[in-house]
Amino acid sequence: MFLQLERLTKSYNERTVVDEVTLDIEAGELVCLLGPSGCGKTTTLRMIGGFVTPDSGRILVEGSDMSRVPANVRPTSTVFQSYALFPHMNAIKNVAYGLRTRRMSRKEAEDRAREMLAMVGLEASAGASVSTMSGGEQQRLALARSLVVNPKVLLLDEPLSNLDAKLRERMRREIRMIQSELGITTVHVTHDQEEALGIADRVVVMNEGRIEQVGTPREVYERPTTRFVAGFIGRGSFLTDHSGTESFVRPEHVTLAASGDGTVGTVSHIQFSGPVVTYFVDTAHGSIQCDVPLEIDAAYQIGDPVVCQLRIRAKLAS
Repeated sequence: MFLQLERLTKSYNERTVVDEVTLDIEAGELVCLLGPSGCGKTTTLRMIGGFVTPDSGRILVEGSDMSRVPANVRPTSTVFQSYALFPHMNAIKNVAYGLRTRRMSRKEAEDRAREMLAMVGLEASAGASVSTMSGGEQQRLALARSLVVNPKVLLLDEPLSNLDAKLRERMRREIRMIQSELGITTVHVTHDQEEALGIADRVVVMNEGRIEQVGTPREVYERPTTRFVAGFIGRGSFLTDHSGTESFVRPEHVTLAASGDGTVGTVSHIQFSGPVVTYFVDTAHGSIQCDVPLEIDAAYQIGDPVVCQLRIRAKLAS
């Protein structure tokens, strides 16, 4: 295994923020650490990068223990949420900086930097001041600066959180394309479910310092193994039958009808979001959400009796 985390633990002021996290990551894999604020995902990333020292556990890269190796000599490179660019340097000097600190000649460093700027689509901005660059350009510049030193592991600490929604979507695609082209092992921290599901080979869902579930985006969405994962990833409804057994259903797995077989309920709320109308239906087993494509919407009103026909229900392990 290329990158291994073995029972990583970190506490602050007697509060455990990362609790015996164990994870194996393959070479060339893009793994997203996903979870709410305070779940331990950023602390885990910073331990991998050497910015935080674990209280216990090990970090192995190609079998070598990096747990106590200083950050500046680890085979890792980090793109921070704030980008941490040098405002007094132009774009090419920002990218070349890491190479110059490794005693590479100015010409070779700038040649390498130009190649990397071209890879991220900034070749025409080599002489531009950081202060004149847009948020998307700064994000790509920060990515180029991290990649130019040829790290074995790329660490992304919520690098898209400062961008607007449309730019964030575009940058997700660009990061994935560059990562795939270079084949670099990447750990990406985010609290954005759409981002994690859209970019990752595997998603690691964290909660209260522990890993709740590891799987492909499809696996964690379609087959959540815990109630937390089911509630955190996407949208859905928790239903309880007469025996007290709990199950989970996604809004796209419910069909509404005016009559017929199914779970009877009453429309309590309606939410319009363009191509889809979401109905919230109160039933004896709990509130059910149903996504109805606009072109087949029957335009139910609040208070209308309806029948919910559930196509897929997932039983939860815990």
